[in-house]
Amino acid sequence: MFEEKHLKTLRNIKVDEEKKQADFDKIIKRGKQKVVDWPIFALIVSIVSITLFLIATSPLDNQMATTTDDSQLIAVYTVNGNGNPKSALQLHVNRVTNEKALDEIWQVYNQLQITDKPDATSKVYASYRFNFSDNTSKLYYQYIVRQKIYYEDASTGQYYKREDGSGIPLIQYDQPTTLHTVAFFSLFVLLIGSFVYVDRQMRDKSDPKRKLPKHSHTGQSVLTLLFLLSLFILLFSIPNIHFMWIVGSSLAVAFINILIENKYGNNNWRKLSFLLFGLLVPTYLYLSFVL
Repeated sequence: MFEEKHLKTLRNIKVDEEKKQADFDKIIKRGKQKVVDWPIFALIVSIVSITLFLIATSPLDNQMATTTDDSQLIAVYTVNGNGNPKSALQLHVNRVTNEKALDEIWQVYNQLQITDKPDATSKVYASYRFNFSDNTSKLYYQYIVRQKIYYEDASTGQYYKREDGSGIPLIQYDQPTTLHTVAFFSLFVLLIGSFVYVDRQMRDKSDPKRKLPKHSHTGQSVLTLLFLLSLFILLFSIPNIHFMWIVGSSLAVAFINILIENKYGNNNWRKLSFLLFGLLVPTYLYLSFVL
């Protein structure tokens, strides 16, 4: 009796043929739309990004001094103030590998004479790391006391100065080549464009006009905010932080956000957005501080 009553109700329902046809046409139209497969898009962007990054950060094509002398100076890294310059990928660190500039520095280095520690105290004016062809290096701190320049060997504490009190002259630091600059800016534009494109793909499947939020879980928002805040603090508390530490931490945050996304939202476009953001942050900082 109960079932017959419901069957009668269902028979009396009138089907709107126009609405039915409109829904059918909508399904057909959606099926014909060209959709970019996210794994292919991710693979292409990753390959191109890695290639451009390797080009942008490869050693500069400068002529280096060559000689049979095992103690020949081959590179100098310098930074203002008290620091430990080791790489051109450290923020605010400059590198010298040009033969002419190295010859000038080498002449000054060979003229340094052992001297007593100056009576007047002074803050470190600059730090120099001298790299030699026998894989050794020395870190010197530069002081200016009473218009005379002193150098302190960081490993021994011994002080040196030239007889006339002068120091290493102002020299031309290594400059990025055209290839480095073009590769880097191409990478930056690629990541910006890809990030905007992926952001537009995050739409509700049931309602393509509805844009999904950038994060599917509160933990992702908190983690991203803490990362940006910590990065801001580190940039000012560690003046010569190595650029690869920034890359590593940024990608680690992206990986954690992707793991959270797997558990909650599980949106593949959002996962790509996290990855691109993890690449975009260090790329922007490289543009601002290193290049």
